[in-house]
Amino acid sequence: MSNQRKVLKVVKADLYLSMFLRGEPLLEVPISNLEEWVESFDDYSTMKRLNSDDPNKAVFEYKPTPEEREFPPHFHDGDECFEIKEGSLVMEYIDHQNKYQRRHLVKGDKIRMDRGQPHRGKIKDHLVAILTFEKPKKHE
Repeated sequence: MSNQRKVLKVVKADLYLSMFLRGEPLLEVPISNLEEWVESFDDYSTMKRLNSDDPNKAVFEYKPTPEEREFPPHFHDGDECFEIKEGSLVMEYIDHQNKYQRRHLVKGDKIRMDRGQPHRGKIKDHLVAILTFEKPKKHE
């Protein structure tokens, strides 16, 4: 790959990230602090921990209030899977090729965000979602 193409690839990645962030900071949200983080910007939503047979997973039912709201750009120290049970969600994220992506998710849809993958969302239509987080593996 020529130097010009390498530079262009970096410039495009920066542009996509700027489009995604829209001037907001990118927050790191450790899975261990997830419930506190949601409470810090949202006094009314419920984030109910559900039982999981797998000790390496944390599972939550998320019901945001009010019905339409946004959550800020962030990433986690473990993988996250959204499963939409009711309502809808517009998920924005940076994919593995460093490109900006936008998906409208509805009942029955699932999406996975890998550890460190920036994402944000706009909640619509009385969302109920199951969030499953794979706890980060400890480095030896």
